Amino acid sequence: MKKQWIITGLLIALDQLIKAVIWNLAKDKHITLIPGILRFEPFQNTNLNWFASMANVVMPVFIMVIMQLLIAAGIVLFYKYQRYKSAKVNLWLGMGFCLALAGVGCSFIDVVFWGGSLDYIGLLDWFIFDMKDVFLNAGWISLVLWFYSKDYKASENNSITFKSWISNRGK
Repeated sequence: MKKQWIITGLLIALDQLIKAVIWNLAKDKHITLIPGILRFEPFQNTNLNWFASMANVVMPVFIMVIMQLLIAAGIVLFYKYQRYKSAKVNLWLGMGFCLALAGVGCSFIDVVFWGGSLDYIGLLDWFIFDMKDVFLNAGWISLVLWFYSKDYKASENNSITFKSWISNRGK
């Protein structure tokens, strides 16, 4: 699991490095990359999450931080449980863990240190997003692919329930 923590940390560092460079060198630049499809358009999103942005509601920082910590803990528990049940390491599970946890970690840093997310990738006329959003979506897609993998289906036959796994961890 040490490798997954390192990869997650590197993804978080990459996201934050990109944001620092944009903030210091290009926060006022707007560049059309593919007309009508893709653009570079830095925007400080202070609504703190996608749902709040769509509803144009500002979420309290305290609530967002608690949500992020709970989600991060859930991701770690889910990964450890699935690894315990699984006979071998699966690419989709490991990638899903790293990407999803990196996305939540980036979001935490955005909320606590940036006051919101510095989004910069404009797609069509829909929305502007950043690497954190790419990490989160790719992570969830990887976890869905894990659920359809033969490794997951083989682990379904394992009789270890989440409750019994948690109970045995304290012993």
